[in-house]
Amino acid sequence: MSLALAHHPKVLILDEPTSGLDPVVRNEALELLQDIVAKEQTSVFFSSHITEDILKIADYVTYINNGKVLLSDRKKNLLEKYKKVSFSEEVPEHIRHQLPLYRNKTAIVGAGNGLEYIEAMGLQESQLEYAPASLDEILLMLIEENTSNVEVNN
Repeated sequence: MSLALAHHPKVLILDEPTSGLDPVVRNEALELLQDIVAKEQTSVFFSSHITEDILKIADYVTYINNGKVLLSDRKKNLLEKYKKVSFSEEVPEHIRHQLPLYRNKTAIVGAGNGLEYIEAMGLQESQLEYAPASLDEILLMLIEENTSNVEVNN
């Protein structure tokens, strides 16, 4: 990364820049990237499977699966839009089928992909518990939703 920064680029593209680093060095690398963005007005694009890193420093998040962009938005918007909904009882199969990611009485939903459906079910507040969805949970929901929409040709 040092070599890439030596010429003070305006755009920096990194692939898994913190992969394999111990937590202390990883944190230092992320702080360095934040400083570069702030002080040198450099845009940084990086891919990572470490969603902790993305949560810590990213302004925008883009999910790509098999070369296809599944979602791209401000991190803040994603974390506000997607929710983890826990049900007090097992959800009937005909309702489960409408939810993109449902496991163990919990669904990950967002506007346009299940949240309105849950609200339309008419369940009482005591039957539901809402919590913010993590970036990992949003990714799992998107992949599940994307693979369930793929037709298999025999």
